[in-house]
Amino acid sequence: MHNNEKLSIAKIKHYLPKTYHKYSKKLLLFNQVNSTNDFLLGLTEDSISAPIICLAEKQTSGRGRLARIWYSPRRSNIYLSILWNFSHSPEVLSALSLISAIAVIQALQKFGIKKHLGLKWPNDVFYQQQKLAGILLELKSNQYHGTKAIIGVGLNVNMPKIAAKKIPQNWIDVKKIINKPADRNKLAAYLIQQLIKNLATFEKSGSAHFIKSWQQFDITKNQPVILITTKQKTFATSCGIDPFGRLLIKTKNAEIQKISSGEISLQITS
Repeated sequence: MHNNEKLSIAKIKHYLPKTYHKYSKKLLLFNQVNSTNDFLLGLTEDSISAPIICLAEKQTSGRGRLARIWYSPRRSNIYLSILWNFSHSPEVLSALSLISAIAVIQALQKFGIKKHLGLKWPNDVFYQQQKLAGILLELKSNQYHGTKAIIGVGLNVNMPKIAAKKIPQNWIDVKKIINKPADRNKLAAYLIQQLIKNLATFEKSGSAHFIKSWQQFDITKNQPVILITTKQKTFATSCGIDPFGRLLIKTKNAEIQKISSGEISLQITS
């Protein structure tokens, strides 16, 4: 198989269980978009019959969290966004980031990567301390359906060599983990299946079902971390998450705080 094998709706459908074939009709595949999240955000309310899944071979303005650029070379990785309508208010949906990150790990496990996978709150997927995937959750209140949720997934699959100069953090791709080019159609199918399964479970039963899975993969629990928000940096110890997906941190005065937004990095100790 070649690195540059195209994504194909027919091939993705081939790897989906028959009970999920109906979702291939909701799958949009573009050669190029500015961003898969932006495309779904731009759909008018009247045209929405969720879920809708958007995949692209290239993003010209791929976005990560905190307005960062998400490097999106053509026909190399998976850039996927899914639109889901919830009857809940946006405040209840903050755990969607965690649930989507768990779906990425479950898809990678099904693909054959069984070890060394980890999660960093709120939604980064790591392999041996190197970033493998990220999630961008965007919520939009919707007068008809409560909240329109758009979950974007960027997964490094067959990254070109030039990427080493373009990405300013430790990263890894699936190709390096399995030591050969990875089948993006198969991986995209596993990802779509797992996202739909997890979102449907969340809609029915809430986030409690996923807390144990998160705890199993949490790479920062009981570790010294730096909490970074738009206002400040806080040095603390990560104590895992609460049932709503909020980060629990213990500050220097031993106070436990619940954090809904921001991000954390591990404190590097020499």
